[in-house]
Formats: sequence, C-alpha cells, structure tokens
Amino acid sequence: MKSSQAEQFEAILKEQQKILERLAIQALITTKVTKIKTLKQNSTAELAELASAMDHQTTQVLPESLAGALQGKTAQAAKSYLGAIKCPKLVTPLQEII
Repeated sequence: MKSSQAEQFEAILKEQQKILERLAIQALITTKVTKIKTLKQNSTAELAELASAMDHQTTQVLPESLAGALQGKTAQAAKSYLGAIKCPKLVTPLQEII
C-alpha cells in the first residue's frame, strides 16, 4: 500500500505533466498558425503578381498579336472584347485561423 505522501507526489507529478503537455500543444499550434499566416501573405503577393501578368497579357500582348492575324471589324471586335476583360481577382485558398 502506498503512503499518502507518495500518492500526493504522484498526483502533483501528473498535474505538472499535464501542464507541460498543454504548453507544448499551445506552442505547436502557435507555430502552425504563424506558418499559415506567412504562407497566406506570400501566396497573396504571388497571386497579385500573376493577376497583373494575366491582365497585361490579355489587354496588351494578345490584342497586338492578333492585330496581324485579324482584319477590319473582326480585329476591332477582338481588341474591344479583350480590352473589356477585367483584371482577375485571384484569392488564396488559405484561411485565417483565429
């Protein structure tokens, strides 16, 4: 049979271990949240650059390339249509974690 001091010591030890486990889990969660926020910031910047490149391609490069291939009203319609396309709004799939 264990003494009451030994049982008390084991209870305190278990409680201390639980506290350490909680702290370790909180640290892990904080690390992951920070990593996700960093990924979101980086991907948002990259997506903005891609959207800008796509817009440039659609509004300037493609109409100039088609100018030699198309003539008359067809060329004007293609240029008008491509000029009316709005800059894409690319959104990162990463969600903020509270």
